[in-house]
Amino acid sequence: MGKNPPTFVGGAVVNSFQGMVDFGYLFEYIILQLTKEGFGTVWLGATFERKAFNDFLKEGEVIPAVSVVGYTADHKSLVETFTRMGVKANRRKPFSDLFFEKNISTPLNAERMLLNRFSKYLELVRLAPSGTNQQPWRVITHGNLVHFYLKRTPNYAKNLNWDIQAVDLGIAISHFEIGLKEDRIKYAIHLNSKAEVIPGLEYVTTFEVEL
Repeated sequence: MGKNPPTFVGGAVVNSFQGMVDFGYLFEYIILQLTKEGFGTVWLGATFERKAFNDFLKEGEVIPAVSVVGYTADHKSLVETFTRMGVKANRRKPFSDLFFEKNISTPLNAERMLLNRFSKYLELVRLAPSGTNQQPWRVITHGNLVHFYLKRTPNYAKNLNWDIQAVDLGIAISHFEIGLKEDRIKYAIHLNSKAEVIPGLEYVTTFEVEL
């Protein structure tokens, strides 16, 4: 994408933890759809002038990110877009650092990954973008349940007045869901009162997948 892209896309949301998760989830869908249609995009979180948009905001709202939108030559499916991200996969954390089976003490190593029915969709999560590639998500699969947690990076982005790592969780959740949708797998997303309470992690949400 060249200089001076013709337009941009952004969004405003209530400045709360759930608001940031929802923003990341929805905005990543928009970015991926634009990519599928052949447009080039670039997330901008801390490098645009927010004051220029103050007149568009209601009380308590912020704009966590915008993206410039330009033109590229080809059209790709969403899964193909994820596959292209794999070119930078060596910059991502290993599977066993991010994903677990039944409990946080059982990482999904190479052997377990081959047997886990959600491995394909977890790989899409692993390839998801995040602020400075921190990948603050942790995921535990248990039967037909997939629990998403946030593992915060200490002292990260303290200068921001909104929760960038909650946005990252929303992005990860959208990647998992897109994989399920493309394979036409039925699921529900909800809060699960039985999700394990884990020191150092914040529970976010659960996918209940129809198997």
